[in-house]
Formats: sequence, C-alpha cells, structure tokens
Amino acid sequence: MKYEEYVKQYGEVEFEGNWRTYDAAEFLADDGKAVIIGIRVNDATGEAHEAVLDADGWDSDFDYPSIGIDSSDVAGALDFEGARAAGYRFPED
Repeated sequence: MKYEEYVKQYGEVEFEGNWRTYDAAEFLADDGKAVIIGIRVNDATGEAHEAVLDADGWDSDFDYPSIGIDSSDVAGALDFEGARAAGYRFPED
C-alpha cells in the first residue's frame, strides 16, 4: 500500500503524543516488497527520527539492512535538510 493510500484509509498515525510525518516515500526492498519510510517529527520537543510504516503504525526501532533498504536511497529521497532547517533535530545531530 502506498503512503497516500494508507493515509486515505487509516488517517495519519500518531504515537507518543505530538508526532507527525514530515516527509515519507515508498521504497522497494531487496525482497521486492514496498516499504514506506518517513521522517517523523515532534512539534512539542523539536525531535525528529526516521521510521518505517508497518502493520502497527510507525516504528522507529529498525535498521536498514534488516528491512532490505539502502540508507543512501532514503537519504536522497527524504527531505532531511528541510526538517533540520525547520528546527527539528535528529538523534545523530
């Protein structure tokens, strides 16, 4: 399911209060399955992190090799610099 279709069907998934999706894209994993990865931001704290959309919602506890995605593809597709310019900070910042 594409991210846009997911949002139409289920709405924006929230967790831990003020988190929302800043940017998201669909990627093709090594096994051929579509994987949606997004930048999640918290407007209250200014925090940001990467998360993968699974059947239970957004999960930030993952690593790229385990889901068959090249992190450089994600870095080129999502607007990390825009999130930083908007004042959000990632754990590695």
